[in-house]
Amino acid sequence: MAGNRAATLASETVFHIHLMKTAGTTVNSSLRDFYPPALRYVQAEQVAEAIRMKTSPELLLGLPAERRAALRFINAHMPLTVARRYREATDTRVVITLLLRDGLDRAVSNLRHLARQLDFTYSYRELLDDPVLGGFFLTNHQTRALGMSGSDAQWDEWQRCFGCLLYLRMYMKSPDARFPVSAVDGADLQRAVAALADIDVLGLQSGFDAWWRSCHARLGWPAVHHPPVNVGAEKARVVAPKIPADVMDELRDRNKLDAQLYAAAAELLSAPAPASAQVQKNRFARVIEKIVRR
Repeated sequence: MAGNRAATLASETVFHIHLMKTAGTTVNSSLRDFYPPALRYVQAEQVAEAIRMKTSPELLLGLPAERRAALRFINAHMPLTVARRYREATDTRVVITLLLRDGLDRAVSNLRHLARQLDFTYSYRELLDDPVLGGFFLTNHQTRALGMSGSDAQWDEWQRCFGCLLYLRMYMKSPDARFPVSAVDGADLQRAVAALADIDVLGLQSGFDAWWRSCHARLGWPAVHHPPVNVGAEKARVVAPKIPADVMDELRDRNKLDAQLYAAAAELLSAPAPASAQVQKNRFARVIEKIVRR
């Protein structure tokens, strides 16, 4: 497998689309020794700088050509359109990897994470009702990330919303900082399902081990990954309160598109490997047709 690693480092850049609360931190920690610091994005001395780099399409795509040429692993909170644009802008072959998570499970985990960051001083209801936290991060976030058309306005919104997370405490204390975010709809879901064809190594968080084995075989990654990392959980000062039933019901309703996206990915992954590109294309067309009929 050393030969696979050498080939990967010599010729391929892996762009892992790290959707929040989908085990991206576990992926990153498992690869710290595989990819030397100079080959990884992001590298920054300050936490705030690292977060900006990890969430800003403008900063990533604005890297000098020589820096892009040196990169071999990108783990970033970016929409798929950024990975596509990056692939077009670099001469190195770019392999896109992605993990999806059950929509409700991901939203619940994200909600608890936000509450924990704020020491549970805000109720789950307050966080869910917030236009940015609730509308962008807790509502069909995976469908948004894969279904975006890639307009400048969408990328600006993406960066602006993540900026609120960077200064979360300040944001929560500043009513004037609130703003409405764009809605995610059925057209986004259709684009998101179709976009799964662009993912070179697709997996489900519930099947993380199988996905990791695929990455090991395809990219020469270590055979064994690190234990799961739950960001922030070990720093919790108090036990997380139970999420009320009405909030759970609303989270389920808010993430119906993510549930359909996850089901589509699961269906595609459960099928035998396609015999040809045309067979794969036909398979995606059938899955998209099912989505449209629902």
